[in-house]
Amino acid sequence: MSAKLILKTITPVHIGKGNTITSFEYHTQNGNFYRFDISKAFNFIISEHPDAINKIDDWVEGKIDAVGNVGKPKESYKLNMFDFIKSLKNKDLETKFRDNLPNLSKYWIPTNENLSGKDVAELLKTANNEIYIPGSSIKGMIRNALLNDFIFNADENDKKNIIELIQKNLKKESNDGNKKHFADELEYFVFNCGYEKFNKQDNRKITDDSDAKFDMMKFIKVSDTNTLKVAEDCTITKPKLVTRKGNIQDQTNFLECIAPNKEFTARLEIDIDYIKFIAEKYPNLTENGNKIWVGFDKKFEKVFGINVDELRKSNKKEIEEILLNKIYFAIENFSVGVSNAEFKISNLMEKAVNIDDLYYNKINKIFDDGESKPFKLGWGGGFPATTIFTNFKDDGGLSSYKKEFEEVMNKFKIGQTPGKNNQNKPYNASLDNFPSSRKYIIDGKIAQAYGWIELKII
Repeated sequence: MSAKLILKTITPVHIGKGNTITSFEYHTQNGNFYRFDISKAFNFIISEHPDAINKIDDWVEGKIDAVGNVGKPKESYKLNMFDFIKSLKNKDLETKFRDNLPNLSKYWIPTNENLSGKDVAELLKTANNEIYIPGSSIKGMIRNALLNDFIFNADENDKKNIIELIQKNLKKESNDGNKKHFADELEYFVFNCGYEKFNKQDNRKITDDSDAKFDMMKFIKVSDTNTLKVAEDCTITKPKLVTRKGNIQDQTNFLECIAPNKEFTARLEIDIDYIKFIAEKYPNLTENGNKIWVGFDKKFEKVFGINVDELRKSNKKEIEEILLNKIYFAIENFSVGVSNAEFKISNLMEKAVNIDDLYYNKINKIFDDGESKPFKLGWGGGFPATTIFTNFKDDGGLSSYKKEFEEVMNKFKIGQTPGKNNQNKPYNASLDNFPSSRKYIIDGKIAQAYGWIELKII
């Protein structure tokens, strides 16, 4: 069974793989950002100036020496294609290269930004340089919404188990690996059913819930969206960091982004046949003589709102409707928490910027109309949109455990002001004063956040 997802960007969205476009790989001219096809560009230069192939090494070595000897910003060294062309002292080549920029580029994006040789964070694209929203990112958002919904509605016993997992992991070393995997056991507790295996150390069978084969989210698949053209549907943005104290700081890189008001479609598929198979066989499913999908009855009901008996007697259409409604309401409830957290922070920062009422009001209108749901995705989404942060706020499911979350923040220095001067200072995290800053796109003094998307399921 499947449903159609319609996604429309509200504010600029950046989803990338961490790839950076350096100043040598692009040029801005006549209101466009041109991303070079390096092979085509060099072949063109060599065809017009054959001796160029012998001079590039000298040019590169000269730049390396200059960068190594003087402590100036990288962009001041003119590490770009046109500086190399100018070093060849061939005016005709420079003119021809400018005239042929569209043919020598992978793509171009309209922009009025003055990039000044800064790096640009690359937007995720297909092999044909078309933009899309990956299904894995959408599914990750759905997973996070369901996780937060589970916690918000958890009974006292489940809340106690969640806090015990957090306290257990607080005892581990505070390295990057443990920070990255800190929430793994929490996700296993919520989404993963168990499987029996033989434990040689104890000489007995135990139940393990860490195998992805028994993750209930595997019942849900989300396709990548359709693709759109870069030149028509992208924008270049310059993020700014705004602090609670009213300071505005430039960020290092520019970003390629999907522009606002761009529409995509994807498919959400639910493997109801497999769900019904498990329900009908439960609890007698085995693999190599060991029980599998242990705890399916309780976990599936808590996450998706339908019990095993209902799964057995309901038809596929009825089950699909229940699951889609559960996903939809989980997204809405989670997004309410995220937007409340974001707008509360934004109001504190209005001594420095004015939050754009157009996007602020549009998000509230989407909530009020109820036909679609807003959610956040990609870079700049913020801590509330990517964690269980909102459940520790005053109206969250774990609001009475604020201290435990602050211990996690202390352990990994979450919320500590970056910079060498603060690295060795004592840090005492405060949930009420977090986050201390937010990333915005600022035009004049009007600011809007990254990553807001409107979702409709039909």
